[in-house]
Amino acid sequence: LICVPLLLLALITWLRTGETAHVDELKWWEGPATMATGMEKECDHCSKFANTLTCGECRVANYCSRECQLSAWRVGHKVRCKELVKQANAAK
Repeated sequence: LICVPLLLLALITWLRTGETAHVDELKWWEGPATMATGMEKECDHCSKFANTLTCGECRVANYCSRECQLSAWRVGHKVRCKELVKQANAAK
């Protein structure tokens, strides 16, 4: 009985993204709202799928809200961001 919802979630994921997903990647216990619908990206801090904000400095990190962006900055994106900018400038 549990297999049917999991198969439906896998099918929905495949139809929306064109990619296959392992059952553990579907986050079925959190519901379909946590899965990408195409234009949405995964938040680099909390892993939710949403229309994201992109870091204005490195343009790599994506966040679902200003709160996640600030939290990520405090716990380590500050250092990673500077490294990403240096790498991008070196590649130019």
